[in-house]
Amino acid sequence: MLRITSLFIAIVLLGCTSVTEYNIIENPALGDAKYPRIYSDNTGRVFMSWYETHGDSVLLKYSEYHEDGFWNEPSLVKKSVGWFINWADFQSMITIDGKPMAAHWLRDIPDNPNSYIVQIKSFQTSGVDTITPHDDATITEHGFVSLYPTSDSTFYTIWLDGRNTKSHSHSEVKYGDLSTAMTLRGAEFDLNLNKLNESLIDDATCDCCNTALTITSNGLLVAYRNRTDEEIRDIYISRMIDGVWTKGEAIAHDNWKIAACPVNGPALDSYGTSTAITWFTSTEESPTVKLSFSTDGGTSFDSPIELNNTTTLGRLDIQFVDEQSVWVSWLNKKDDSGEIVLQKISTDGTISKEITIPGVYHHRSTGFPQISLINDDTILVAWTHKYNGVSEIKTALIH
Repeated sequence: MLRITSLFIAIVLLGCTSVTEYNIIENPALGDAKYPRIYSDNTGRVFMSWYETHGDSVLLKYSEYHEDGFWNEPSLVKKSVGWFINWADFQSMITIDGKPMAAHWLRDIPDNPNSYIVQIKSFQTSGVDTITPHDDATITEHGFVSLYPTSDSTFYTIWLDGRNTKSHSHSEVKYGDLSTAMTLRGAEFDLNLNKLNESLIDDATCDCCNTALTITSNGLLVAYRNRTDEEIRDIYISRMIDGVWTKGEAIAHDNWKIAACPVNGPALDSYGTSTAITWFTSTEESPTVKLSFSTDGGTSFDSPIELNNTTTLGRLDIQFVDEQSVWVSWLNKKDDSGEIVLQKISTDGTISKEITIPGVYHHRSTGFPQISLINDDTILVAWTHKYNGVSEIKTALIH
């Protein structure tokens, strides 16, 4: 196991007598490493997965972080060439009962730029360990995957599916023509990667915004950026009821009209009967982070709370602390640099002071910062830092 070392930094919050601490800590990612994903499972154990580039090969690795300050020695998920590596559309891994369950990555379609397929690996299979969840065989984009366990022996996956786009690039998509739109699809698999069911969830979505998936007290819930024929691209949700996905509905009618993809999807989390969703919008050129709570398992959501409407770039994550409060993170642009911002919000509308990690690049190379709860008063944060052309993964603890 690897013990962390840390750099202690104290932040005095203006207008507040308390001191908030964050520690930059070491992590086991080596070499040219980028685009981490953090996952906390049903036991509360926390895992981080990431890419490492070594020569022509890309390695997908993971490690578990322990509350007492240890990382496990990293384990290899897959080593390959020909993967599609992207700052917004990147790998993930889920665990159940403290053990790896499934992971995903994206593979390029040779000689077809901007076309790629999803590949999913099961860690607990007795047969084939890797499959592609979609069987359309079109030379188009497939990605922005979310995975979630549905039991100790099954998991659900959703992805954006480009089989109807009939093109190899976003520049060829006909705006206002939903017959060529990206679609949102989902399927459930067992540990042997047998497909148990498959669904078309929405037949017209934004092209390249990340999706989100959780299980509430009422079942599966997805969130994504929809697309209308008027090019309104608001955040929608759909719930699975009796095995059927409901028609997508707007979480809030922001009416953001944009004839391109903002590459900024929602983030979801659930805790008991509480569910929370956070999203980015920029109506009237006012970039804003919003948050909405549900106390009935995602059946209905409260009016949105605005968290930032000045300098945010979005790239959100969310984590429940308990049934009454969540942490939300986003990336801010500040002067010529950027900062990761975290804020704790309660279901009664109480909003804490912002906590910031400064000196973070605001460019695409930073990816989407990730957060996870370590204990009641500690959050793990991970992001990509690029310096002199080489990427490394940075991690910090916020107390």
